[in-house]
Amino acid sequence: MNKWMMTLACAVLIGGTAMAQANVKANEGSKADQLTERMTTRLKLDADQAAKVKEINDRYAKEINMMRKENKATKEAGQTVDREENREEFKALTAKKNNELSQVLTKEQMVEWEKMQAEMREKLQERHQERKANRVEKAKTE
Repeated sequence: MNKWMMTLACAVLIGGTAMAQANVKANEGSKADQLTERMTTRLKLDADQAAKVKEINDRYAKEINMMRKENKATKEAGQTVDREENREEFKALTAKKNNELSQVLTKEQMVEWEKMQAEMREKLQERHQERKANRVEKAKTE
């Protein structure tokens, strides 16, 4: 009976770990898929454009996630991450992605895409400010 319980416990742990890893990979794809869906709708992409944009979004989502994983590993190793260097790498990656998108999108679609990016940056900054305010408030109460 004891062996059976240990086997069951191990199976649950292994299964949970596998599901968590699968969930991380699903999130990578789902963010790129969600962006592609928003772009397809708002930019009125045709099927060919949507397929090309999906491929570009998937590829760059993987690159960004690799950057995040490297930063996390650096932090866990007790080293500091150079934020300015990261920011420059991210800007370069974004410029490269936008250059590829400009080969797929029309000029009008690129203008609209740039508006979408500005809106996304603004929302991101708002969330960042909210989190910062919450951390400050939490620190005051402790």
